[in-house]
Amino acid sequence: MSTAVELPVIRERGQREVFCGLTGIVWLHRKMQDAFFLVVGSRTCAHLVQSAAGVMIFAEPRFATAILSERDLAGLADANDELDRVVQQLLSRRPDITTLFLVGSCPSEVIKLDLARAAERLNGQFMPRVRILNYSGSGIETTFTQGED
Repeated sequence: MSTAVELPVIRERGQREVFCGLTGIVWLHRKMQDAFFLVVGSRTCAHLVQSAAGVMIFAEPRFATAILSERDLAGLADANDELDRVVQQLLSRRPDITTLFLVGSCPSEVIKLDLARAAERLNGQFMPRVRILNYSGSGIETTFTQGED
């Protein structure tokens, strides 16, 4: 009969434990009941938010997704033009939106889509009716840019 040697369990601490930064908007959407969240990412991002938050993202009650396609990720299309088009369509369908968050994700971080600058540009077009803000929900940013504990 052999005796097993019990090895210590080593656990990482800090932000590296976060699988996806998009889960942070679950808290924000509960705190800001009148805000709308446009996730700029992939279909996977949309499914994750829908599952994590228990919201119907495809029905667009308070969430929607600007899907980045392969053309966007490959740099073959201007993602800013596409984002502007999606925001215009969303706000024309939903005139009740007064605060819109552009939520960054891993795909938008990978192609270096500057959502802070996009929010400024879009505010110039839609303020004062709609205030547009940037929120980074990228797992890349929360995982790899935090300092040591």
